[in-house]
Amino acid sequence: DLLEKANVLFEKRLYAQGYKLLLRAEQMARTHEEFLLLAEITGEKWKMLYAARDWEHLPESLDKDFRGANAHLQKHENVLAYKQLHYRSQIIFISEGETRIRGAVNKMEQLMAAPLMQEEDKALSYEAKRIFLSLHSQYAYVSGNHLKAYHYAKKLTALMERHQEHRKQSPGAYCDALNLLLTLQIRTRKHKEFLGSIGALKALLQETPRNKRTETLRSIISVQLLLLEQTYYIDTGAFSEGTRLTEHAQNWLQKNTGSYNSFRALLYYNLAHVYFGAGDLSSARKWLNLLMNDPHLSGLYDDVQCFA
Repeated sequence: DLLEKANVLFEKRLYAQGYKLLLRAEQMARTHEEFLLLAEITGEKWKMLYAARDWEHLPESLDKDFRGANAHLQKHENVLAYKQLHYRSQIIFISEGETRIRGAVNKMEQLMAAPLMQEEDKALSYEAKRIFLSLHSQYAYVSGNHLKAYHYAKKLTALMERHQEHRKQSPGAYCDALNLLLTLQIRTRKHKEFLGSIGALKALLQETPRNKRTETLRSIISVQLLLLEQTYYIDTGAFSEGTRLTEHAQNWLQKNTGSYNSFRALLYYNLAHVYFGAGDLSSARKWLNLLMNDPHLSGLYDDVQCFA
């Protein structure tokens, strides 16, 4: 929009005003890491300075901004290469599925051998660094190295929290990062850290507006909070505390009947687990029966029978 307005001013020969708009557009593009747009703005600035016969600033801009444009193009190519690695990783996990983790690990090992994945300094922008840290945390997690995964997950969430503008643009990615960090804090028994970090996920739910566009995200954050808190109580042996989440869980299950099946299965399972741990075998059996008889779920019965 600013570029269009600058072009209108250019046609009206209002070059000084148009140049100011280009500087504003440049700042916005830099904030959002729009590297190709930044390179385009460089050419527009030269056009504006030349039309204004600004011989004082044009020569300097030709040198300085040309170097800057080259750097922007390099960063664009860099982040594109990281995005390629990201999507290759998603293909691996989707094609292998949850039941073939070893196959996914072997393929991810080959992907992680890429030169770009060897040092964080090779990632030249926020988005590139986010992908670098995300891939390392995911790979370490599926490989069973939870301490290493925790290290990268903590760095990832810290990066996103330092760049609030980017974090707000991608709340789903921040939700995923927090969920992994919280899971790893439980797995590595960093329970005090968990109690602090879960506040960030609750804050994300509060700041996410209630509308059609964010309905899915709000449902996912809500169930992740439930599952994480249940898992925390199970891991710490505070089973009675876990049963206090039952009403909240029932409300979520009722609202999302037939949807989010993997989350529903985990929620049924955790509810059975906390009641079993609390010594209420009747309620534990109730939730196991609901899990086994839910028509939308399948392929889980062997695990459930072992638990029962």
